[in-house]
Amino acid sequence: MKKIYLGLSGLLAVHLLLLANLRFTAWPEMFSFAYLINKGYLIYKDFHHAYQPLLPIILAFFYKTFGISILVLKLVSWGIILFSDLLIFAISLKLFGRKVIALLPLAIFVALQPAFDGNMLWYDTAILPTFLGATLIFLYWLGNRERKYLFLSGVLLSVTLLIKQQSVLLVLAFLIFMIYKKATLKDYLNLFIGGIIPVILVYSWLASIGVFRDYIFWTFTLPLKWLPKVPGYKTLPSKTDIVALAFLVLPITNIFRSKLYTKKYELKLLLFLLFATFLQAFPRFSFFHLQAWLVIFSLIIAVGFESMKRVRPLFSFPILFVGLMLWVNKLPEFGQAVRFYGQEEIKLAEFIQKNSNISDKIYLLGPHSLTYVLSERTPPKPWIENYVWHFEIPGMEEKLLQGFSLSPPKIIIWSEPRPGPWYDLVTYQPEKVTDWIRTNYKKGEEVESGVFVWYKN
Repeated sequence: MKKIYLGLSGLLAVHLLLLANLRFTAWPEMFSFAYLINKGYLIYKDFHHAYQPLLPIILAFFYKTFGISILVLKLVSWGIILFSDLLIFAISLKLFGRKVIALLPLAIFVALQPAFDGNMLWYDTAILPTFLGATLIFLYWLGNRERKYLFLSGVLLSVTLLIKQQSVLLVLAFLIFMIYKKATLKDYLNLFIGGIIPVILVYSWLASIGVFRDYIFWTFTLPLKWLPKVPGYKTLPSKTDIVALAFLVLPITNIFRSKLYTKKYELKLLLFLLFATFLQAFPRFSFFHLQAWLVIFSLIIAVGFESMKRVRPLFSFPILFVGLMLWVNKLPEFGQAVRFYGQEEIKLAEFIQKNSNISDKIYLLGPHSLTYVLSERTPPKPWIENYVWHFEIPGMEEKLLQGFSLSPPKIIIWSEPRPGPWYDLVTYQPEKVTDWIRTNYKKGEEVESGVFVWYKN
């Protein structure tokens, strides 16, 4: 057992070493949403937020306690990832017992997770601890049918859902598996009671601060009614992505042809979850949306590797080949500066600080929202990011301009559109907003290439 824990320590150290040396992605939303909350802005009402509320609330707490900085974000991100590593190992022990094979799922995950663009904090990373915790506890229920495990699993699944709404697919996977296992009504009731508690607490808080209707719009109406109509929102996997993923999952087809598949309920649960976690990566597909999928994939490969000794090369070669190809593409990122947190962003923030007071409102049309944080400034309420899938909703531009009339920005930083389809992020210009700016502001100097400051008339 000492060898296993020594191996665990080594894998954790390797994972942290890779993350610390690869380029880190500091998504602006992982700063700006929490920053505005700490500045007294009401989530959903005073600023747009098309996600569930828990992650920015948790980040707001960390930033308020330890200060808002890239170091804090890195530590939170890496802490979540390494804690997820421990949960993967715990699930492995439940599946394999105290054997060296229990290290294999974590080894696969550590080898592929950074190459899957995982060196960041995003909603797909944030759900890993609660999703894996729910899966571990559900496996204990599967072993002895004690309903207390379903209650705890329900709590964790509910928290997962309150971080990322697509996690409803994970909940459905568990429910479908329970139907397959012929669970009793009391089983479903325990899962439901555990799940409803976090929902009631969060919904009560949203109602108490008067934003529940705004929450319904941004997290349900927007994705279900408006986003499917917006051009450019959907992002499908490229041909290269499809080939790489198909090559990775090819060995799993051997499991369906083996007697192992008909005997292992744990494996069947993992296969349910593999499908659900893959669907969760849409409609804007990217490898970093596949973090939960990668965990389940690693566990399934380990199950097959342990039980199907004759075809072990089939399980090893695709992982080694695809992993090598991904890492070849990642090599230039070693030692690179943090994405979205570079010298250009810092220079722009310094310009804003020199040309405005801390109490002044500013507005960014083009530059990303991390600039608000770096310059220690805030936008007028409500703040709505310059995305086509926001401003093409009827009445959204008028809502923003109404806020401008009550609290006009001292200065506006406006990026000129780049060539491309009108709906691209770097091309889109909301017509009514830009007309209002041209009428009420005058164009000033170029702050950086293609970025100009506009002053009030």
